[in-house]
Amino acid sequence: MREKIVKLLFTPIPGTKSIEQGLFRVIGISSAKLRQWSIPSLIFLLKSLRWFVPSVIGLLAIWMIGGNFLASQQEKEIEQDIEEFVERFPDTEPNDSALKLRALMAKLGIPGGGATEFTFDVYTRSHPGFAVSESDRQAFEAIREELGDYLDAQISKPNDTVDPIPDKLRQYLMNNKENIETIRQHILNNEVPQWERDMTPIVESDYTFGFPSHLNLINLQKVILLDVLEKNSRGQVKQAEEMLEVSWRLNQSLRNDYYLISQLVVLIMGRYSTGVIRKLEYLPVEWQQRLLEHDYHQSVLISLETDFLFEFNFMRSSPLYLPLVYSTEEVFSPEDLLLAFLIKFPIFKPYRRFSAIDTYNIQIKRLAESKQQNICLSDSAASATIDTTPAWWNIPGQTIVPARFNGHHRATQYMLELELTQKILQVKAIAAKTGKWPPSVPNMESKICPGVEWVYQVSPDDTMSISLSEQPEWLTERIKNQNALPLTYRTRRIPDYDKSLN
Repeated sequence: MREKIVKLLFTPIPGTKSIEQGLFRVIGISSAKLRQWSIPSLIFLLKSLRWFVPSVIGLLAIWMIGGNFLASQQEKEIEQDIEEFVERFPDTEPNDSALKLRALMAKLGIPGGGATEFTFDVYTRSHPGFAVSESDRQAFEAIREELGDYLDAQISKPNDTVDPIPDKLRQYLMNNKENIETIRQHILNNEVPQWERDMTPIVESDYTFGFPSHLNLINLQKVILLDVLEKNSRGQVKQAEEMLEVSWRLNQSLRNDYYLISQLVVLIMGRYSTGVIRKLEYLPVEWQQRLLEHDYHQSVLISLETDFLFEFNFMRSSPLYLPLVYSTEEVFSPEDLLLAFLIKFPIFKPYRRFSAIDTYNIQIKRLAESKQQNICLSDSAASATIDTTPAWWNIPGQTIVPARFNGHHRATQYMLELELTQKILQVKAIAAKTGKWPPSVPNMESKICPGVEWVYQVSPDDTMSISLSEQPEWLTERIKNQNALPLTYRTRRIPDYDKSLN
């Protein structure tokens, strides 16, 4: 549809040298013929327009008044959804534990994050106690890339092997030993950090609002997990478990947040912590339940609903063209520029509102259907149940809907990774007490992928392995690109139960 509009308005008519001449030709008037017309002909044309112009004005008035009225009636149900959503998720301010953690992160050379729109964030950014010194910042930046590469390399292995920690990373841990220990004591001895949340940009459709990204928590998580691996390599099993507890509580601090960016941070941090858990020889049985206690898929769906409500309010009230606001492109297509120009005019307000309504309703329908999807289906099979697409006239919706609707797949995939990790801990717990790999393990059916099970085997050389009976091709590709953890695991090392108690 958009291509047709552009072709009509931006392509010269054959026989003309410019777009302007082409447009004259569309209405049947060439510049040459215009000069040939007689005065009586022009008078006749003007008399004809005497009825045409009022008719057009009348139609436009009906469109603007009637269109806005009809849109307001259709918006009432969505406005009720917004009111209910705001009641479910009231605004919060960071608790003392979160503020203290920001100050401690600064000593590691990691900024605390936040957004300038929050009063507390303005305070922390200006207060010297939360400032990152240049020397600390440079010290962390010197190892940041190597830290990520090292952890990625370890968690991508489908076994319990761990490469020696590089000297530069080990030296960073030694230099910050006291700071890391202070963070450990703080998180273990205080309430879980609670970060700021504000519904104002959702309700007021303020696209300039700087949502708190919490991306720097990923860097803190990496440092904590590096310390887990370092302690585990030294045989300090209990100390490694305590640091893993710190990592877990850091994940807990964001997993109920309703911002989509926060949920993506949770999934990234979770991938690292889950990958490191697989490397440990033994963990108490309680960890098996903890891995499966939270529905990350539901949390992401709630955050997507937040985004949909924001987009609805923005599209209906703002003269800005939302696809251009979201776009990261530096050069825009002619059709996007044309629509961005036209949509600013008041005459297009009903169109904006109807587009917002259609886009929101389609996204909510997709959201409802996604709850029933089986992630183990192939992409084509999974998408076959979703035939809801924006209306042909809803050009903004045709751009937004496909681009914004994929986060829930990541969440369900992460829950599948957690499920395998729970099976790994289950098998290790049995072997730790019996001194050998069990011949079989109960309850190996997958709850995340109905109809699929985890296959447990022990080879003649006493290697234990667990794998998914069916693995979709698209998931294999994500694992290859290190965007997901392996869904297979094997090891020969039987856990030492007595060692884990010391």
